[in-house]
Parts: sequence; C-alpha cells; structure tokens
Amino acid sequence: MKSLQRFNLLFLEDNETFARHTLELLSRFFAQVFHVKSMKGALELLEREKIHAILSDIRIEDGNALEFISKIRQQDTHIPITVLSAHKDEDFLLKAIPLGLGEYLIKPVEFEVLMASLGRMAEALERLYGRVECFGENLGFYKEERVVIKGDERYPLTPSEARLLELLLTHKGRLLSKEQLEEWLYPEGVVSDSALKNLVLRLRKKIGQESIENIPQIGYKISK
Repeated sequence: MKSLQRFNLLFLEDNETFARHTLELLSRFFAQVFHVKSMKGALELLEREKIHAILSDIRIEDGNALEFISKIRQQDTHIPITVLSAHKDEDFLLKAIPLGLGEYLIKPVEFEVLMASLGRMAEALERLYGRVECFGENLGFYKEERVVIKGDERYPLTPSEARLLELLLTHKGRLLSKEQLEEWLYPEGVVSDSALKNLVLRLRKKIGQESIENIPQIGYKISK
C-alpha cells in the first residue's frame, strides 16, 4: 500500500457525504486525490493533471461510469479503473468488462473490502509503472514517474535530473567521467562548461548532498 504514495487518484463521486468520508481515507494513501462531481470535470482534470488510477461512482451528474470508461479507454487502455455502485448491475458489468474495468465495489464499502481493492490497485500500478530503484540513505527512484521518495517525502525531478540519476544508477559503484556524462546527457554536443555542474547541484538539493559523490576534475558516482 505504501507504493500508492507516488500515484495520483481521480475520485469521481457526486454524493457529498460519501465523498467527504471517503476522501479522508483515500488521502492517507495517495500522493494526491482529485475529487470531481461530473464526467465533464473529470475529463477536463485529466487534461491538466497526471492521473494514475480512477475510482468512480456508477452514476454521475452528467452521465454514467460506462460512458466515462469508454471515453477514457479511447485515450488510455491501461489506467486502473474501479467503479462504485449502490447495487449490483449485471448489464453494466457485461458492458464494462470488455473495456478493462478493474473492480466493481458495492456501497457501502466495508473498510476491509476497500483496503483489499486498494492493495490490488497498488499491484496493478507497480506492474504498469515499474518498481523502485533503491540507493543512498533510504532513497527510492521511480524512473517512469521521475520521482525520488524518502520516507513520506516526494522529490519530483525534471527530465534532465531524472536522466542524470538514471545514468548514475545504471552504473552504480562506477565513477563516470564528466565527458561521459556530457556525451550521454547532451548528445547535440552544445553545452556550457557549467551545465553538468549546475545539474548535479540541483539534483543534490533534492536528494541530498551525500547521495552523489564527486571526485574533483574526474567525475561522479552514486553513493551505495
């Protein structure tokens, strides 16, 4: 369940009371939970934010979950989707399963049932986005998300910072020269003398000074 801390959840629910109580619980597990009440609001949010999983009521203000899932699958065939319903709808299930519905939960959802469902969602997200690369002092790097996590803290990386960290981790324990790193990071060949140094400084600020070792005038390597 701890792995959910690096993922964002879209929660589509128009029942204020149910949403309020459920949001309080969901926020303990995910990096961010975005609550919307309508399909229009959900689709607009998906254009602005990075969403990794969806939890939706079967009936919403301006449509239903089947219509919503159909629209989502036109753009993303992998994102895990769980649907909530006040009663079991066999017709809905027959139509939704071919669209890749993850799970179907009946309200009111028991705590143990919801926890088990979130656990399976975490497993699906791990398969989709890959597992953590551990290094340094209890640091974990999630390549696909460009995020470093230490405890409950998240450190989003820029594409250049993530690429540098990926290179250092790929060659963990090995000293990489300034020339090697510049060749890999700046294949176009146009780079200032301070570009790599400044990139290392920015990455160190996020993951810790001690996480990257520097041998003056030679190069860098990741701490074990």
